[in-house]
Amino acid sequence: MSTQTRRFSVLRLLPFVVCCLILPAIASASPGEPPPEPTAASQKAERMEAIARFQKACADAGQPANALLVGLASSMEKLLPRHTPFDLKPARQIEVSLARNEKESFQIAVVPVAGALKKVAVSVSDLKSATEAVFPRSHIRCDVVGYLETKARPPYGTSHIGWWPDPILDFLGPVDVADSDLQSFWIRVRASKGQAPGVYRGTLTVSAEGVAPQAFPLTVRVRSFAVPAHSPLPVAITFSPHDYPADESQPLTGEWRSSPEYPVHAWKRHKLAWAEMLADYYINYDSLYRHGPPDFEVVKHLHERGQLVAFNLGNFDGLARDAAAASEALKGLRTAYEQAVKLGVLDHAYIYGFDECKPERFPDLEQTAQTLRREFAGALLMTTSYDDSYGLDTVVKTMDAWCPLTPKFNPDQAAKARAAGRRVWWYICCGPHHPHANMFIEYPAIEGRLLMGAMTAKQRPDGFLYYQVSIWNSRNPITSGPFTDWDPRSWTTYHGDGAWTCVGPDGTPLPTIRLENFRDGLEDYAYAVILEEIIRQREAAADTLSPTQRDWLAQAKAALPVPETLVKSMTEYSREPAQLHAWRDRIADLIDASGMADVNPWGPNFGARGFAAQQGRPPAPTLSPGGKEAARDSGEQGRTASQAIELLTVQNPDGEFAGWRSFHETPGAKTAEVWQLQPDGVLVCQGRPRGYLYTERDYQDFVLQFEWRYPPGATNSNGGALIRMTGEHSIWPRCLEFQLNQNQAGDFWAIKGYEFTGPADQLQVMTNATFGVLRHLKRQADREKPVGEWNQFEGIVEGGTVTQKVNGTVVNQATGCEVRPGRILFTAEGQEIHFRNVRLAPRR
Repeated sequence: MSTQTRRFSVLRLLPFVVCCLILPAIASASPGEPPPEPTAASQKAERMEAIARFQKACADAGQPANALLVGLASSMEKLLPRHTPFDLKPARQIEVSLARNEKESFQIAVVPVAGALKKVAVSVSDLKSATEAVFPRSHIRCDVVGYLETKARPPYGTSHIGWWPDPILDFLGPVDVADSDLQSFWIRVRASKGQAPGVYRGTLTVSAEGVAPQAFPLTVRVRSFAVPAHSPLPVAITFSPHDYPADESQPLTGEWRSSPEYPVHAWKRHKLAWAEMLADYYINYDSLYRHGPPDFEVVKHLHERGQLVAFNLGNFDGLARDAAAASEALKGLRTAYEQAVKLGVLDHAYIYGFDECKPERFPDLEQTAQTLRREFAGALLMTTSYDDSYGLDTVVKTMDAWCPLTPKFNPDQAAKARAAGRRVWWYICCGPHHPHANMFIEYPAIEGRLLMGAMTAKQRPDGFLYYQVSIWNSRNPITSGPFTDWDPRSWTTYHGDGAWTCVGPDGTPLPTIRLENFRDGLEDYAYAVILEEIIRQREAAADTLSPTQRDWLAQAKAALPVPETLVKSMTEYSREPAQLHAWRDRIADLIDASGMADVNPWGPNFGARGFAAQQGRPPAPTLSPGGKEAARDSGEQGRTASQAIELLTVQNPDGEFAGWRSFHETPGAKTAEVWQLQPDGVLVCQGRPRGYLYTERDYQDFVLQFEWRYPPGATNSNGGALIRMTGEHSIWPRCLEFQLNQNQAGDFWAIKGYEFTGPADQLQVMTNATFGVLRHLKRQADREKPVGEWNQFEGIVEGGTVTQKVNGTVVNQATGCEVRPGRILFTAEGQEIHFRNVRLAPRR
């Protein structure tokens, strides 16, 4: 790495030095002198007492306790492996509750009591429900927790200097555990979006060489609703690997940088794997400080996977100070902006700058913001500048989003700023320190989960920003464990600040316990958002609610606020995992009981502006597909087009979709032979035998939205959506077709005499021996994306007028259409085609 590059790596972090220098003014007073360090003898005695207590507890619980002790802990605890006392519960019945599309974890701890253990491992069986549905063991990972050694007291203080749990070593197999050590295993349960709701039971087994294995009942409850594949909150987080060498290690670091195995280099071999891993943790591959264009290969990849929320077009700091620099920066931003428009991802784009800017530079900030607003309409402008009024009482009026440090977030002032059209996010970095929550290696794991979940649900910032997750100061990737030589020091003398990830063998990505809790907190927040949306919709239909629904509504409104026993303020909160689970499970129970399992408050295009961008758009769906009783109770017939239902999100164990049936030209063919819902929510139509999925109900007027793509390599992919279908089932029935054939998407076909009109010079009428009288209206514009890319479709059906939009553009309109209720169909026409995010807003 060149001297110039090293200088940039340091300089781009200098603004955060300011943050650390001002912390005494915003954090609580420091505690008194730390207690004296315990002696090695006292530590050993306390450790042995803890092991003896735990051994007795295990024996009382019925565990064999003469060689191997097994404990159970939540994912919100950090279990120290050596030299310290611990308080651990014996493993008994293990229970996990999670939504579809969610990940939830717990820890199994193993403690030897009769000498070291060899080849310790944790495994699980397949789990089955009472109806024989399967929760596959492949969806449950049992990974070794790794340990990092701290060697100095950090600026925020700590109760322990030594070994701390942090990386999750998903590459490591069975491990040896030394006598009196505590080894934790991270058990991560993932329910796919298509997993059938229910209670699944199986077995978790702990084994070691020469020791009888111990088995424990494992129960997984899958909820009826799903959390989104993308972050439920806009986040702006930097992943830009670099190091921050200490003064004494500068010469060594200079040597390390020449090696291709240096983590800062090695990760590049697996760029897409890193992007996918981060997206799995609700972080988009991004950088706040980039002055060049974003990596649009990754942006496009995440957008196609439905995981893109926000990405930075570029940093705008200093545009107003130097004309030449401003011109060059604007040129780079313009290139990025035009590419974002071309890819259809401008809703996800923001421009960040004036990092932690002080008031004396506010005139420059406003002048620059005005320039950016003229040049880049539609891109969100965001800053962490120090303005406690969020632009209401200063010269800065053009900035879209303000992002204060969490102690400077004022909900009342944020409400005023929102009323003026601004957004107010929040962030953490090397501060704040306790009693505020943060994510240092030594801080309790629950703090990160509370910050992103319950605290976010209580305070309601519009987004979250973090300056870096990949400051890596180690010489080599982690290739062995569980005790590793990975350097826990990140920025200056902090441990884990700016470093939530580690690098595994050959540069592969490794998550950390802190990263797990970050994502789990956002999933908790998603629970609250879903319940809030159901409450909103129930209140909007108050006149039609049954007594049972009114009772549910009262319970839900009482349960939604975050209890003060969990979070009273940003400095007063519980560190008891049981309290968080109680709040979360209560919300999940109410969502399940509502009968509105597929509410999706985020809609299909949730982006950098968050919920603010949804004003005037169809918000969330209101009930499960085919949920007839729920529909009747919630006054479905009175719904407007602004309310929608999400369809085809769950495939039952028998292969069917609730509220849908299938027709095939080959008698006896099964739905699942043709239509297969993937774990990521993509519905794959194999194309053969020909036929269609059709709704059990009839619909007359509605808005139908979905995404479709032709599979990579396709040359003649075809399919369609048929509406107002009546009469007998056949290939093909009387209906109006939204044509999706390759190179024809947007055409209209009216089959077996269905009537409509259009411009005389574009309308064709013909007679076919099989399909009867056909009418064809060719599309007016070609907006199809290349093969393999996702397209967005919207069909607006109102009386005699039916309109087709493809990728946001009106491509065709038929008038004089027959007005009658009929089924909605998705066709299998001989070739493979993919669908996702199917949403329907019925009007009648």
